[in-house]
Amino acid sequence: MADRFPARVAFTNDQHLWLLDGTRPAQEPVQVTHGGSVEILGWSPDGNWLAYLWRETQELYLDKAYLWVVKFDGSLSFQVDARPVLEGPCFGKPAWSPVENLLVYST
Repeated sequence: MADRFPARVAFTNDQHLWLLDGTRPAQEPVQVTHGGSVEILGWSPDGNWLAYLWRETQELYLDKAYLWVVKFDGSLSFQVDARPVLEGPCFGKPAWSPVENLLVYST
């Protein structure tokens, strides 16, 4: 059918995170965040989870970032750690293991 495509898509619009499951017919995008700003990190190896950084304000990189994950369909979103993620050249960005649903990050 023309209204389906074989992909799960994450995108930002106006600093908010949205998800779309293109494998489901006539699926509408699901808004995940409603405040602050986000930076998409990537999908888990099994494609079921999306990791992202959330900041309280919309001023990117001026506020502390917190690591969150959300289920591919937007049904479950939670903060991974209450501590902010350390960023910068010495720490790198949080990342998924290439073979397991494990995240590596610095706090």
